[in-house]
Amino acid sequence: MVTEDKKQSTENSKESIGKPVNNGGVATSRTDLHLEKQWLAVRDEYLAHYPEVENTDTEYDKENFSSIFDSIAKRRQRTSKEIRDEIMEWSSTK
Repeated sequence: MVTEDKKQSTENSKESIGKPVNNGGVATSRTDLHLEKQWLAVRDEYLAHYPEVENTDTEYDKENFSSIFDSIAKRRQRTSKEIRDEIMEWSSTK
């Protein structure tokens, strides 16, 4: 009887286990992915519109995409949020 109860307990606990947590790095949200796609779509136009922003300000590695907004914000004397919002609202008609 005890082994049967233990077996049921083990089976029930397997059902309640959720998805594993990714502790290996920073999680990327859908917003970040959308922002990155938008950035890649408007990058050349944005740089042409703001010549004070240099190519080196827009270099990033895949793990730290948001760092470019800090660089651009510093160069343009704006906040990172202002830069993010500006890029998200950027249209190809500017």
